[in-house]
Amino acid sequence: MIAVINSPVSNIFSFTSSMERLGLEYRLVDAPEQVNAQDRFLVLPGVGHASVMMDFLRGRGWDSYIFKSPLPFLGICLGFQILFETLEENGSTGLGVFKGDVVKLPFKPNPHMGWSREVGGDDYFYYVHSYGVLESPQAEKFIHAPVPVVSRARSGFHTGVQFHPERSGSVGETFLRGYFR
Repeated sequence: MIAVINSPVSNIFSFTSSMERLGLEYRLVDAPEQVNAQDRFLVLPGVGHASVMMDFLRGRGWDSYIFKSPLPFLGICLGFQILFETLEENGSTGLGVFKGDVVKLPFKPNPHMGWSREVGGDDYFYYVHSYGVLESPQAEKFIHAPVPVVSRARSGFHTGVQFHPERSGSVGETFLRGYFR
């Protein structure tokens, strides 16, 4: 079972629709105490304002739970960004799972919206973001948009992706199927 954090700053419908298309079992959880032994993964899809997301996570106790999560954790877009140390948007502090800072993207057009290919890869993923990470020791993949921006990061049980796999067609579906094996 995939536990999906039901935050007010997310694209829950888009993400859960992709889970249904893929035939993957999920359930929405509102607080850490709702996560139980049947859950094999924890996911935080996110779209919106970083400080609103961090207020929600801290208010429900998700911040410490995610940091220490015993489950493989996948953060998507804003759910990815909150895993870093600082969030330039309103001077928020992230969870610090990954080293690095989320900054306003230093190029135009901003937001970066559309299909981009990861460096060294053939597949295009769909992105919509005004903020991003330019460097991190936990970075696994980058895109050029037009400067390098972290596309994926991983540390221990925590994985984050800046792109939206649920909006990336068959490539995104392949990513999700592989992740939730």
